[in-house]
Amino acid sequence: VGLLLTRDDVDVNLTDGNGRTGFHRACVSGHTEIVDLLLARDDVEVNLQDRTGQTGFHCACIHGHTEIINLLLARDDLDLKLKDNFDKTGFHHACEQIYDTSPLFVVEIGALLCTRLNMHPSELVNNASEHSDAKIIVEEIQRTLSRNRKKSALK
Repeated sequence: VGLLLTRDDVDVNLTDGNGRTGFHRACVSGHTEIVDLLLARDDVEVNLQDRTGQTGFHCACIHGHTEIINLLLARDDLDLKLKDNFDKTGFHHACEQIYDTSPLFVVEIGALLCTRLNMHPSELVNNASEHSDAKIIVEEIQRTLSRNRKKSALK
């Protein structure tokens, strides 16, 4: 795969019948190394949505692939507000899929999103209110943002 991805004549945004690219598949399957190779290319479309409206970020969040989520969050061109056909962002899927096993990671994702999107945690979690811990998630994100601000002020 790595050898193929070094070739300029390979269309990394080619889709299958479901509108998914190799990037989507790598995010679904948790192939961190392949995602990293794809992200190193200038032509990969990280915000390309499949037939269900999901991006690679949605896929990684749904399947709880935290390393891939971290790689994607490091990118400035990732559209974190994109919703799929179920009216959910990647963050909403993360709340549903990985909060129970990795609550601190979901809170960190939320804090990063709030900072990048200049948004209040309650706005971020608004559509995830069906999650039983939505109020707790908002409070934890607010605490994390407050800690981050204090750390920045000390620098």
